[in-house]
Amino acid sequence: MQLIKRLSLASRLALLFAACTAVVSLLAGVLFNRASEAHFVELDQQLLESKLVALRSTLQGVDSPQLFAQREAQLRAELIVSPTSQYASPPPASAGLTARRPLPCPSRPACTACKTPASTTACTTRR
Repeated sequence: MQLIKRLSLASRLALLFAACTAVVSLLAGVLFNRASEAHFVELDQQLLESKLVALRSTLQGVDSPQLFAQREAQLRAELIVSPTSQYASPPPASAGLTARRPLPCPSRPACTACKTPASTTACTTRR
């Protein structure tokens, strides 16, 4: 007596096709995941390198706590500003979230982007 009935050719081909499709989809998913992860690591590296350049230029010549205290506000302003924040849009009103407040203008005679005086508490451009 035969316990397992033999599958038809069409059923075997369908199972083979399903198995091949699953393997190809799995490989494509793994490759896409690795590529996107590498892309975001690269973006993070670029952001950190730009902040390092800002740190080095701001702290150049600082050799005492007094000089550091003088440049601390400028340093904090440089580190808060993100190069991609100018492209970020506020959340839609339908989301029920409040829009971001504008970033404070660095302590300069005028903001170079919007010409806002330093006495103004907020810059009108997003940086």
